[in-house]
Amino acid sequence: MTDIRVIVDDDLKTRSEQILYNLDLTVSQAVRMFLRQVVKDEDLPFNPFEKRFNQETEKAIKRAKNKKNLITHKSLKSAFAEWDKA
Repeated sequence: MTDIRVIVDDDLKTRSEQILYNLDLTVSQAVRMFLRQVVKDEDLPFNPFEKRFNQETEKAIKRAKNKKNLITHKSLKSAFAEWDKA
């Protein structure tokens, strides 16, 4: 066995530990899982360049692509008026 030391900011450490705790994992376990996957795939187990959106935005994008439940306006003025209500 060997040690790996990683320097991260306090916020990243705290937030990631909380998430991993909820998954019943330690940081060490998560890092080992990550490294095993890198070796298995000979690549990163995720796309670091992939744009990720929250669930609400993902649904809106899907609706727009499928042209479902779209809100239309006759003018830019009416669109802004609708947005101001929200």
